[in-house]
Amino acid sequence: MKEKFMKPFKRNLALIGLAVGIGMPLYASADSSSDSTKATGPTTVSKDDIEFLGKAAQADMTEVQAATIASSRALTTEAKSLATSAKTDHEVNNTDLRAIAATKGVVLPTRLDSKHQKELDNLQKVDAKKFDAAYAEVVKDSHEDAVDLFEKTAKKSKDADIQTYAKNTLPTLKQHLDMAKRLDEKS
Repeated sequence: MKEKFMKPFKRNLALIGLAVGIGMPLYASADSSSDSTKATGPTTVSKDDIEFLGKAAQADMTEVQAATIASSRALTTEAKSLATSAKTDHEVNNTDLRAIAATKGVVLPTRLDSKHQKELDNLQKVDAKKFDAAYAEVVKDSHEDAVDLFEKTAKKSKDADIQTYAKNTLPTLKQHLDMAKRLDEKS
């Protein structure tokens, strides 16, 4: 009887030893797959490119959700136009980005990190009369960061697909930034 229980125990102990020996984690946090960027196996993509993919995914998700909020809360035609453009363009960007990441063996986050979620929560709480100005500020700030990130990646990435994606996405990001700056000046 004792031998019946010892075989599975010894097998599990051996597997744990093997996992520890090769540096494999014994457990993963419940949301590690949904809000972090990681390679799923061997990849030729650099750490910088993996970081870029994750940041770009967070930016796209944030812009889509901010635009969704603005669609119902914006007061001016300019703010609604920016929201429509941002939502459409960032949904396309996100689809393209996820396709590239999948071919590179990189898993992208599927939900916002706490920083970006807090930005959206704050935007949601803004007084209706001040919403357009707040939305313009969020889009302006996020697109200034995105333009900087994409310009660096377009110049420095060693991966042709990621470099091309960054170069091709820059004009749209700059267009959104210009729209946000004009809205910010009017608000």
